[in-house]
Amino acid sequence: MLIVEDHADSAEFLRLLLEPQGYIVHTAASAQQAREELTAWKPELVLMDLMLPDVEGLDLLHDFRRISPSTQVIVVSGHGSITVAVEAGSALDVGAGVGVGVSRAGRVPVAPAPASSSGRRPRHSGSRVQPQ
Repeated sequence: MLIVEDHADSAEFLRLLLEPQGYIVHTAASAQQAREELTAWKPELVLMDLMLPDVEGLDLLHDFRRISPSTQVIVVSGHGSITVAVEAGSALDVGAGVGVGVSRAGRVPVAPAPASSSGRRPRHSGSRVQPQ
């Protein structure tokens, strides 16, 4: 998995979260680094921040489709609008046969799972999605 995130602390958090789950994680802090990683490595999945300092995120999506059409891309952003989400969905769908849906825009609250009577939090029992 390639994580494209210009905030080093966020990229490191995601890497530390995903590597123990069995993912091989590379990171890129800029569009230039992301293009280099994508060209050299061809990851199955990219998790990409839409707001990068050196390029419009939608332009980078088009580059990703050109460089590695089979790579799946998940776009995240703390900034944006439904219009930007729809534009990103359109960029992802260019000739790739990928269905894109936007279910909700805005902030998603994150709350810890309630502790059991033993004081332990339950472990997530869901399975990880395997690439096809």
